[in-house]
Amino acid sequence: MAGSVDELFEIKNNFYLGNYQAAINAATSLFSISDPSLVIERDCYLYRSYIAIGSYNTVLDEVKDNSPTPLQAVKLLATYTRGGENREISLVTLKQWMSDAASTDPMMQLVAGLIYSAEGNYDDALRSVHQCSSLEGRALMVQIYLKYNRVDMAVKELKILQEMDDDATLTQLSVVWVNLAVGGDKLQEAYYILVELADKYGSTASLLSAQAACCILLNRYSDAEKALQEALKKNAKDPETQANYITCLSLTGKPREVINRYANQLRDNSPNHSWVTQLAQAEETFNRCAARYAAQTSS
Repeated sequence: MAGSVDELFEIKNNFYLGNYQAAINAATSLFSISDPSLVIERDCYLYRSYIAIGSYNTVLDEVKDNSPTPLQAVKLLATYTRGGENREISLVTLKQWMSDAASTDPMMQLVAGLIYSAEGNYDDALRSVHQCSSLEGRALMVQIYLKYNRVDMAVKELKILQEMDDDATLTQLSVVWVNLAVGGDKLQEAYYILVELADKYGSTASLLSAQAACCILLNRYSDAEKALQEALKKNAKDPETQANYITCLSLTGKPREVINRYANQLRDNSPNHSWVTQLAQAEETFNRCAARYAAQTSS
């Protein structure tokens, strides 16, 4: 359990729950901090929230070249997330920074883990965050192991999180992620945790989308669809919500044109989302096989 009062609790908690505008509002109104390190940490969550809502230029304009290393790391994340040719430039910069003194900074380690994980480079993602002692660093390791299909390692990391602070929102969310991967009876437990978090802190698109994921795995498609529709009302551009909604529409036999409409929205909003890239790979494989078959049958 955590000891002293966390002055940044409201900001961080809103960020973890996906309530980014509330995190921005809380960070912007918090001027009473005297500890310089807390000021930097506050600004990191402020700018990461701006990144989450797509306001990349706010971060790129306000974080200067002489800003502290943690803020430089967040600026790099904004550059990477903005996409386009910036992604390759960001990866080169990240590789350089992780080979020098900046690699010891906790925020730099976290950002490196986030970027490498987004790239599907889970080995480097784990190497970047394995020394990170923060709750968020350990929670990220849980996510990476799950993407790696190493549920056993994710469970071990979850136990470390629970020993650090069993009641923390990040710990509770990590329990949900692991339970979704384990399945079975754990799915209902995951759903109840999400409902309790929503009751306690307010419902967000992220929480509703996760509830829907539980419902889909429980074959409760009607409940999943309702949760996702509510999530889209809160944040129509949330990529996880869009991806889950496409899955739900497919499972419930909705018309292809409706599914394609949401798929195109996801492509436009988040062209590098794993759902989009995996679909593109599948389509490329299909087209290649179709072309080979056509060539064989015509000869």
